[in-house]
Amino acid sequence: MKDLLQQFTDLRFGIFIHYGLYSIPGGIWKGKAQGRNAYAEWIKYQALWPDGGPIPDEEYDALANEFTAEEFDPAAWAREIRNAGAGYVVITAKHHDGFAMYDTSVSSYNVVRKTPFGRDLIGEFKKACDHEGILFGAYYSHWLDWHEAGGGKPHWPAIPGDPEIVQPSQQAYGEYFSGKCLPQIRELLDNYGIRLFWLDCWAKSPLLTPERLERLMDLIHSRGGIVNSRIGVTWNHPDGNNAGIDYLSMPDNTFPAESISRPWETSGTFNESWGYSKRDFHWKSVRELLCNLISNASKNGNYQLNIGPLPNGAIPGASIRRLREIGAWLAVNGEAVYGTGTSGLPEPEWGRITRGKDGSLYCHLMTPPDDRRIVIAGMEQKPHSAVLLESGEAVPFSWNNGQLCLELPPEASLIDLPVIKVTC
Repeated sequence: MKDLLQQFTDLRFGIFIHYGLYSIPGGIWKGKAQGRNAYAEWIKYQALWPDGGPIPDEEYDALANEFTAEEFDPAAWAREIRNAGAGYVVITAKHHDGFAMYDTSVSSYNVVRKTPFGRDLIGEFKKACDHEGILFGAYYSHWLDWHEAGGGKPHWPAIPGDPEIVQPSQQAYGEYFSGKCLPQIRELLDNYGIRLFWLDCWAKSPLLTPERLERLMDLIHSRGGIVNSRIGVTWNHPDGNNAGIDYLSMPDNTFPAESISRPWETSGTFNESWGYSKRDFHWKSVRELLCNLISNASKNGNYQLNIGPLPNGAIPGASIRRLREIGAWLAVNGEAVYGTGTSGLPEPEWGRITRGKDGSLYCHLMTPPDDRRIVIAGMEQKPHSAVLLESGEAVPFSWNNGQLCLELPPEASLIDLPVIKVTC
């Protein structure tokens, strides 16, 4: 388990994938855009908001008849992830709608039994990722399950117009938890060999009792797996409130201002929705995404960037372009991210600093000073070299009483997000 956690931490960059029945409507139901927020994977409960309750089960379940995924190519997905420079992937094995994307014997409500596609999507994709050497993880909605009478229902901060939602009783939820949640997690562990788990809860719920959480954590840990803090505990509390979990998951698209000593990650979106949305064109720039990755690494954290595949199973072109550009940058500068952590030095105005395991410092120049003079205070040792990673060009420097001054070459202005490696 410790080796897996260290591997996960050293990889620094991973991919999240939200794919399921909700990908088909893409945030639009009967010609109307869903309300409340941009999360298209929540359409069952948000399509009729605020004028009515959830989409009736028979209407939502009928989406399974349209799930053909004719463009799904697990090998192509895995290659794009590998070429993006990501070392791990987490995909939705079961989201809040309760629909399993693998061949589960626990419930017939799954991609193999209910869709024309009829294939084990998780199984095929894991095999492709194993071939590419990508660590494979599963997202599993253990708290919410809208298909089961005993599953948790939406628990969101109230805003004007929110409909009243009745939660299941403790007995009903206990039957769901013991009868579906735990057995399906056991299948993912034993039948698929998955050890990296991303469980999803963001609010205190009386349904997630300490006894239930311990049973779930113990099951995953008994197979050598690791689990995140969104199993049902506070995500950034430094002490015993995180007992039993292995890594911290920040709230969606949240980037801490300070370093965190234990393993942690931010899951973020390319645009606004996690599942594919037909109306979401708010694509973030490659520079912004890379700065998120760099900043997290400088604070000992990972960055898990989400893809919402099209209904037919293809990765959106806007995602592919950004993935490939991120991969091109990492192909040159990856050593400044993989296996690095906080430098222990003050965060500079011009960017971020990561430190490699051999003590090398990597200066990520997000906003280089106009005079091209990079100053780093608090250096304990005099460096013996400094080079631009992309070009290999030597960077002139001076060192005086713990202060390092780097003179950025004029040619560096031609490089977006240049990195200087300082070796002591």
